[in-house]
Amino acid sequence: MTQEEIRVGIVGANADVSWAKLSHVPAIKGRPGLRLAAVATRNEHSARQAAEAFGADRWFSDPFAMIRDDQIDVVTIAVNVPAHRDLVLAALDAGKAVYCEAPLGRTVPEAEEMARAVRSHHTAIGLQGRLNPSVRRAAQLISSGKIGRPLNARIVSSTAGFGPEMPSAHDHFNNALSGASLLTITGGHTLDLVEPVLGPIVEVDARTEILWPIVKLIENGEERSRKTADHADVLGKTQSGAVFTVDINAGVAPEKARFTFEVRGQRDGLA
Repeated sequence: MTQEEIRVGIVGANADVSWAKLSHVPAIKGRPGLRLAAVATRNEHSARQAAEAFGADRWFSDPFAMIRDDQIDVVTIAVNVPAHRDLVLAALDAGKAVYCEAPLGRTVPEAEEMARAVRSHHTAIGLQGRLNPSVRRAAQLISSGKIGRPLNARIVSSTAGFGPEMPSAHDHFNNALSGASLLTITGGHTLDLVEPVLGPIVEVDARTEILWPIVKLIENGEERSRKTADHADVLGKTQSGAVFTVDINAGVAPEKARFTFEVRGQRDGLA
């Protein structure tokens, strides 16, 4: 890319409720050298509304038209997981760099198909937690030997989501075929933090449960059957020999939602 600015187009930039509004747009606006060149949704009204709200240069009611546009360098995929495959493959086929939210695909074979399509393009999956300054600092301290040999870690990851009540927009989280669930979203982001801090994961075991089999939709009180786990306990081991446990809790009060990562090491014979 030889132009002064990298031109980003976002698929799924809804102005009302979207990850694009909460994360992607602020990141693009706050980073020198990036420009929000276009947004795309499935209909003209929401696309035009998003362009006005986010200050995008242009809008598209056809995401594939935006993907093919020569004035777009990077395509950000910020839509529900079932739509990822077709959009990612189209962007790669158009020779564009791709940033896709996690999880990449609904299934492992679907994710592997997209990974095989990557050749020389710059691509990334949205597991950005390892770039958090706190995580990078923890990794630096451990690699420097500050706590000695890492022995074990205890991780608690809780969220207000996936509880006994949820917005109707999140109803697809209850369907295992959607590819988006507590395990692939909260669990995926949580486990991704283990490797930069303690090294590659070599063994993992887990117990999952559905604590709320019936879920009430907040807007209308309708009930839905939950088919995906809303609680998980993970036990694993890293290449360094450190063992770890992860307690993933859903449906906690917003003010009690937390993330902690405690590491115990051995130095000078003391743990």
